[in-house]
Amino acid sequence: VDLLAEWMSENDALVWTPFPAFGRALSKKSGRPFFHHSGVSLTHGSIEEYTKTDSVILSTRSNFQGRNLQAWNRNLIVGSQPKADLLEQQIGRTHRQGQKADLVTATFFVGSIENLEVIDRARGRAQIDRDMGRNKASKLIVCDWCVPPTYEVLKTHTGPRWRKK
Repeated sequence: VDLLAEWMSENDALVWTPFPAFGRALSKKSGRPFFHHSGVSLTHGSIEEYTKTDSVILSTRSNFQGRNLQAWNRNLIVGSQPKADLLEQQIGRTHRQGQKADLVTATFFVGSIENLEVIDRARGRAQIDRDMGRNKASKLIVCDWCVPPTYEVLKTHTGPRWRKK
């Protein structure tokens, strides 16, 4: 939570999480709204009517489909979807016709090897779909994947991974 709250203070992005408790904790720590049930924040109303373009937190399940979130062009995905079509929809909220930015990014905050495997499985499923003639323009296939070596990621985090209470 501390690491992401700091990141949000320096970056403008949609921060996606499938974990409501994490979204609430991050909102409290960062002071940014959490758009949860039906894309609504208790303090700021609907995400689609939110006029600022600073970082906000979104519940993945409540916002991955049908919303037009082109005001942002950066996505930080914390806890990714295991299904390629769900991940495609999630990224598609900002990467769609009418987006004014030249580049839309989706960055995955991977907290474990299991999270990385979920992303790899989703990419593999998207590749199979394309090979079978479905969804040939999948965002998971046509994008550039920039994955730093594990040691580079590990050396950027110097704090404890957990604390005993």
